[in-house]
Amino acid sequence: MINPLVAIIIASFVLITQSFAEEAPDLHDARQRYEAGPQTESARSFYLTELVRMRERIARNKDETWKAVDAEIRHRLIPLFCRKE
Repeated sequence: MINPLVAIIIASFVLITQSFAEEAPDLHDARQRYEAGPQTESARSFYLTELVRMRERIARNKDETWKAVDAEIRHRLIPLFCRKE
């Protein structure tokens, strides 16, 4: 019998891997532009706005890649000065 904690960890890993495997090409391009530019709060705000618009467009087309966009939005929601990286 599999320990429930191990099962949850494996399921989480599968879901996370799957969401990144189905990444929209637009997301990859937008992330590269953001990471290549200055890491300012205004750049982060512009990037988040771009991600939200991208997510709306992808969801409207009923494409499953919106999950990867959501993951990127959640990752970037925390302001730069609050992150512990």
